[in-house]
Amino acid sequence: MKAIAILNTVLKRLWLASPFSSKKVSDRIDKAVWFGRFSRWSKQHECLVSNWRPAIYEDLCKSELNNEPITYLEFGTHQGRSMRWWLSLCPNPDSRFVGFDTFEGLPEAWEGLSQGHFSTKGKTPDIKDPRCSFVAGLFQQTLPEFLRTYKPAGRQIIHVDADLFSSALFVLNQIGPITQAGDIYIFDEFHVWMDEFRAFQLFLCAFPFRYKVLFRSPDWSQVAIKITET
Repeated sequence: MKAIAILNTVLKRLWLASPFSSKKVSDRIDKAVWFGRFSRWSKQHECLVSNWRPAIYEDLCKSELNNEPITYLEFGTHQGRSMRWWLSLCPNPDSRFVGFDTFEGLPEAWEGLSQGHFSTKGKTPDIKDPRCSFVAGLFQQTLPEFLRTYKPAGRQIIHVDADLFSSALFVLNQIGPITQAGDIYIFDEFHVWMDEFRAFQLFLCAFPFRYKVLFRSPDWSQVAIKITET
């Protein structure tokens, strides 16, 4: 009986690993469906093309912000490169910049990267600007507490560089209730349609905002979206 049980376990694992298992087939269908949605969405929302992250940030500041005070919330800060760019582009002393990250790397494997990739071993970026602060920990643990006393100064720039679908969706659903017309969402891996793109589409099911795509990178990885009506 024990030998039969072991054989059944082995066969089950082989079946789940095979390209013909119901789970594999379901996953492939799901990916194909979301790829189709991404393709249609990108054709419907053609916009100005900026070369890469810094160009998108500069274009946003020139066309939208005019050095007005902003609140910049960044989800996925890593070593603070984007944070430094935004601090330099937005000199208004009343602006506020907050970076959220575990600083321990990815909580799970993602797109060929192993768990823990992007870790800074718990070290936050060494940025001296007094307008800037960091919140360390999983978004699910830190963001609800942060939002209890949070009051944005000026328009919100929500930078979602969370990579993972679950992380991106959690952030969006938490920020949704305090989103106002004029706020801007920036995504950093939007072309990974099963993660940030899918999270944004599901977010709109709960918060059916009107929006306009302002800028994108050539490959649709970075996208800036302005909320026009809540």
